[in-house]
Amino acid sequence: MSLNHGSRIIANPKVQHVSGRKGIGIYQLRFSIEFGVPNWPEEQNTAVLRNVRLRILAGAERGDLQFLGMAEAEASLTIQPNQHSQQPSLLFDLNLTPQQMFALEEVRNGADLHFTINLFGETVGIHGTLPAHDDIHHRVTLSDWARVLRELNYADILVVGVTLPQVMQDSKVYPAVTFIRQANEDLHCGRYDAVVNRCRLALDSLHAAMAEKDMVNAAVEKFKTKRKTMTKLERELLIGEAVRHYTQPAHHVDDDDGNPEWYSRSDALMILGFAAAAVCSAVSRAAAPAVI
Repeated sequence: MSLNHGSRIIANPKVQHVSGRKGIGIYQLRFSIEFGVPNWPEEQNTAVLRNVRLRILAGAERGDLQFLGMAEAEASLTIQPNQHSQQPSLLFDLNLTPQQMFALEEVRNGADLHFTINLFGETVGIHGTLPAHDDIHHRVTLSDWARVLRELNYADILVVGVTLPQVMQDSKVYPAVTFIRQANEDLHCGRYDAVVNRCRLALDSLHAAMAEKDMVNAAVEKFKTKRKTMTKLERELLIGEAVRHYTQPAHHVDDDDGNPEWYSRSDALMILGFAAAAVCSAVSRAAAPAVI
């Protein structure tokens, strides 16, 4: 495929790479497009390509892509073939909301990501002004997409909108925060059972670090007899214990036929959301001044 004026090729576009950039309240995917411009003999009529823009479709399967958005060129680009071949490149930026990023991750579902890029522009030459169009396909592998997510700082802003706290390595909650970060990486890679496993480890580490095991047991007993008098913290600890109980099948097989339990993306999102929130709450409690 190519961008032509009449029957003459002006440029053969291809994707060099995809990168990410974080903004305030938005994520930006950056598509680097290279335009391979063949040489035209001097006696040939010249033509110019201009006003190139992109329409981006995305999905987990090449044959099932959906519209994602329009990408804007970082700068204007005018391409005019001459006696020497050229390879100019240009960045095109696609702005995505957090909701779109969440939806994109839902569609990807832990697999590679496929893009179809519709290029539109216009050419001016011997035939007057003509529309130019081309479609190119680009596959982003799992490892490349993990890099893009890191560039977007997406590992620190969870899909449920929880910002992980920054803690020092000597902090008593540092292991729990680390487990949550690892769980989020597992989520990006589609390892949903591993997400649940790490969240359980995070909650276990959290209770041990905060010396809350006795408080958790007391909250469970109080729920049985005096639930209306429970404090906010006791109710939070009770929810945490329920989540820990929910994650237990990730470590065992069932009693009937020995089959393991499997967790879906929705399961992993639910557990990761609570575990991340529980860690944030514990960090706040650890940082709060002591009451005298």
